[in-house]
Amino acid sequence: MQTSEYLKTQRKYKHFDHFVTDINFLDSVKSDSKVITSFRFLPFIQKDIISNKFNGKSIQEKKRKITLPSHHAAAIYKLYSEQLNHVYEQKIKDTPVSSAATAYRSSTMEIKRSNIHAAKEVFDFISNQQSAYVIKGDFKAFFDTLNHKYLKKRLIDVLSSEPLTIHADSLTTNTLPKDWYAIFNSLTKYQYISTTDLEDSISYKKNNSQYSYFNCRKDFDNFYKKNKKKFHTNRIGIPQGTSLSALLANIYMMKFDLKICLLIEKLGGLYRRYSDDFIIVLPGKSVSQNQAEKILEQIIIISEQDLFLTIERHKTNFYKFENHSFQKISNSISQQQTTLNYLGFRFTGHSVYLREKSIYKFAYRSKHGIKFLIRDLENKKLIPLLDEDSELTNKKIRQIQLVKKKLDNNMKFQVSNRLKQRYLSGSNLKRTFLGYANLAQNILEHNQENYEVLILKQARRRVIKNQREYHKQILEMENNLY
Repeated sequence: MQTSEYLKTQRKYKHFDHFVTDINFLDSVKSDSKVITSFRFLPFIQKDIISNKFNGKSIQEKKRKITLPSHHAAAIYKLYSEQLNHVYEQKIKDTPVSSAATAYRSSTMEIKRSNIHAAKEVFDFISNQQSAYVIKGDFKAFFDTLNHKYLKKRLIDVLSSEPLTIHADSLTTNTLPKDWYAIFNSLTKYQYISTTDLEDSISYKKNNSQYSYFNCRKDFDNFYKKNKKKFHTNRIGIPQGTSLSALLANIYMMKFDLKICLLIEKLGGLYRRYSDDFIIVLPGKSVSQNQAEKILEQIIIISEQDLFLTIERHKTNFYKFENHSFQKISNSISQQQTTLNYLGFRFTGHSVYLREKSIYKFAYRSKHGIKFLIRDLENKKLIPLLDEDSELTNKKIRQIQLVKKKLDNNMKFQVSNRLKQRYLSGSNLKRTFLGYANLAQNILEHNQENYEVLILKQARRRVIKNQREYHKQILEMENNLY
């Protein structure tokens, strides 16, 4: 990435420092490693993101923590991630890991990478089997429990010129280059403060900037001295969300990925890992159910002993695929017929759909989008009431005045237009639900005849429901007004 491009595309959120404006700083990061060894990394800011989770029966509130680096640290991580990504790709090139690790990697001329392509590969492989055993699981608290010593070894490994093997470490050095050591420490031994603690303690008079809590480093230093107890030190794991986090996670897993690939490929099977989710497909012609269960137990042990990561057996799904359908196996007993949910899709053996959670999420957002659109229409119709004595609330008057101002100045209703495009349009535009469905439909149905892809049909049905609901609410709104 060109440094000038980074200045335009950097994420802008509120932190202890201002966002990066000095191109010379970025150029010096790229050209002089001493800049990193002397750079003072500021603490992270941790905030809770709350979203609605649909579990198939009810809606539950889901809370997850994100940890934000300072703006200048984020720039360093971005520039170094590009350098490290090239080294990682060279390290795993011509090894099974290149195909197995499917998340957080760019497409190439030979290999297209996305959740859709990763899902297609698995569905195609399964559908080509007369029978198979499918193991689907994940690593518990993945980013939060990465072992620092093991991560350091793998980082040294990937930066070395030695080939990737499953054998015990035989590295010629156990130290990182000084700049990488500084970056490694900044992502493992970092300090952080919660947004709540920060904003409870800070005086907003210090700085009214949208992107910085303080005018200068000295202001932050004074705040830190007074509020040391509110800052916490990280002991295990790495923060999610930096440009290096996902790449470091892939590097952490590369020896494990290679070991499991070789184990599964000997049996004619398939192993794929998408971040903390993994899936294994074992052909029924070469592996019995008992053997498949033993392989799962073996992988759980390897994960604990090699990676210090936990695969929870009771949360790992074990299926038998036969006659184009899935049966869930529990306690070695085949149970009711089921479907395979993988990377946002539901595979029945005969057909592929978007999973119910994706449909729910779109429906939930559509509801709020339509509500906004109806409010906009209503406000346009209520403009004449601004000149009359009415019982409109102050909030409603402000909303109507804003709409009137846009109309008077021939301004575009950008939010409304965007919402219509996103939730009501029947065209397959990019970055819309229907556009994604169309892309998934084309990729999944390409060059295969073993299953039917019904994603676009499913998505169009949901958009038509939105259109009906929108017109219904327009009628209700007009009836209430007149």
